[in-house]
Amino acid sequence: FNKKEVQAAAAKEIAEIIRQDEAGVVSQAKLHEALRIYVRNYSEIRVLTWRDHDLYCRKLSGEVPGHPGLRNVLVSQLTQGDLSSLVAARKRAGLAASTINKELTFLGAAIKWLARNEQIDVPSGLNISELTLKPFTKKRWATPQQLASILSLIPKGIERDIAVLLMSTGARLGEVLSLRWDQVRLNEGFIDLERTKVDNEGRLQLSEMATQVMTKRYSDRQPDDVYVFQTHKRSFPQP
Repeated sequence: FNKKEVQAAAAKEIAEIIRQDEAGVVSQAKLHEALRIYVRNYSEIRVLTWRDHDLYCRKLSGEVPGHPGLRNVLVSQLTQGDLSSLVAARKRAGLAASTINKELTFLGAAIKWLARNEQIDVPSGLNISELTLKPFTKKRWATPQQLASILSLIPKGIERDIAVLLMSTGARLGEVLSLRWDQVRLNEGFIDLERTKVDNEGRLQLSEMATQVMTKRYSDRQPDDVYVFQTHKRSFPQP
């Protein structure tokens, strides 16, 4: 417990690390703990969506119900068969191909990082790209005739106005329902959205029909209305 002993112990440990590095010595680690090291020392510091990485880590470790994890073997003992079984289990559980691919991408990035930064022995024969699934593509558009048919079934009022804004801008329902007047730029013909899901802002152009709807709602608004689609549930007391 004196300064010289601490310095000597630290110098000895540093020398051993340098020796192992020069000799190419690697260490062994169990898979589940290794993934936690990756999330703790890399994802939480450098990755914006580190909570997603934490979820992938818990899924691969078998901590999330309904998501069987990988075997908690040494990282170096992980096999292509383990990954194939994981993908098959995820498909049987009904997970989307894009979701499965994200888990595989996370696992591949973690293994590379662990080998490079933690000198952990990793398998050399894994081919994660071989297991990548082709995402299912969905049509996310409708013809003008289909949109007109849908609108004809919605009576005039707040529901119809919401539908017009959804169809003409492509915004999410939650974004439209929470739209405030200070986010609307009628003269410029666009609205500014606060997209917390992707941690950025979105600017959407208003069509002629959407501009007409917004102009009418603006002229009919009450002085204390904060939201574009103000309802009795969103009434604010006067100061």
